[in-house]
Order: sequence, then structure tokens, then C-alpha cells
Amino acid sequence: MSLCEVMGFLNTKYQDPALDWPDIELFLASLSDLTDGGRFGKRGSGMSNQYYAQVYEEQVYKNSYMVIPMLSRPLSSGWLELASGSPHDRIRIYPNYFHDHKDMMVLVLYRL
Repeated sequence: MSLCEVMGFLNTKYQDPALDWPDIELFLASLSDLTDGGRFGKRGSGMSNQYYAQVYEEQVYKNSYMVIPMLSRPLSSGWLELASGSPHDRIRIYPNYFHDHKDMMVLVLYRL
């Protein structure tokens, strides 16, 4: 990641000891969506102006950092679908995030 300053890897209680890599990766950045007033991060994450202002207004343009957890081995998988035979039509994307409940358990309910 271009803004990532530190990366860390964690084995949660769900990690299979037979596998040779951790099940969570953490990206740490020395700035966040607040640092630039939401110019880039807000748009990239799909937040509305109203939601961004309601949640972050008091912290905008202040020094901040961001920690982004990522599953190293997600059990859920999505798919792509052609909208039509025309190459000009947009591809339909079905990410299917957290279809397998274990993915959410690893991210939210992990114990080190």
C-alpha cells in the first residue's frame, strides 16, 4: 500500500496451526481519511458528505493515523459478471464480503 508505514501479522484463535502464515494482516498509516478533510478517503470508501460531516467534523484536518485489518485467508468469495455482450457495459461486481460468518469472527472476535 502506498501510504502504509508499518505492517503487522497476527495469528488469531481461528488460525490453523498447520498453515504457515497468520490469518490477519494489519496495515498502519501515519495519516487517515481525516488528514485531508476527506478529499480522497471519503470518496474511495463511498461515504456521503452528510455522513462524513456528522461522524468526523470535529476531527477533520487534525493529525491522525489509520489501522486497516485484512483477512489473509478469507473464506468468502465473490464473482464478476458481464452485463451484456457489449465491451462498453460495466462489469457487475458481487464482492460477497462476509458471506461465510467465520470471516467476520476472525476480524471482530479474535483473541491473541
